[in-house]
Amino acid sequence: MKTKKTVYYILMYLPLVIVLIALPYLPEEIPAHYGFDSQADRWGNKYEAMLFPIISFLMGYFLPGMAKLAMKQEEHGENNKNVTIIAGILALVLFNALNVYSLYTSSNKVENLSSVSLDTGQLVFGIIGVLMIVTGNIMSKLQIRPQKITDFEQISTISEKELKEVSGQFDTHTLVTALMGAFPETNCFCERLFSDIDFELTRKNTGRIRIETVEDMQNQIVTMINLQAVDKEI
Repeated sequence: MKTKKTVYYILMYLPLVIVLIALPYLPEEIPAHYGFDSQADRWGNKYEAMLFPIISFLMGYFLPGMAKLAMKQEEHGENNKNVTIIAGILALVLFNALNVYSLYTSSNKVENLSSVSLDTGQLVFGIIGVLMIVTGNIMSKLQIRPQKITDFEQISTISEKELKEVSGQFDTHTLVTALMGAFPETNCFCERLFSDIDFELTRKNTGRIRIETVEDMQNQIVTMINLQAVDKEI
């Protein structure tokens, strides 16, 4: 992850560095926009060359926030964060290439893009093609850890040893409350497994309880089972 972040920030600042170096050598007036016919239809001040560095900066600061948000959507691991950072790197590569192309057309005051051996369309689609190949290779190497279970009713599918280890991290009230919203089969399974718990008495002492509380208890147990499975893999 540290290497990816280093590459990310290098690509983020590189357009600014290149433009600042090139700026003194650019003509005062540069082609600022091209029409569909590839003809320059607007000319502007050379400082408009700062466009791509500004875009790179905005994207560079926006995507890390998205990466943190994506990481929060996972119960464990950083796969979403990795994918977001990689997507940011690929987008910044594209902007860096477009920045260099823009500086070339500006410094040469190109009025017709068709006179350039490599036009914008070829450049963009060529880079996108390469990035898609690279993305496919990177995504295939990402380690995706499937969840052990996704629903509380699936606790009967894991080993009794694992379930006892997880239940040891919760009090009796949490387990019994979670089972209040489970199928009878799941209740029977747990009552047989945890024969030392008086489920009937605990239910009476608990009384009526909100469904949101039951679901919260179930989610806590499911999360703990999945986290324990990941710890064992590591």
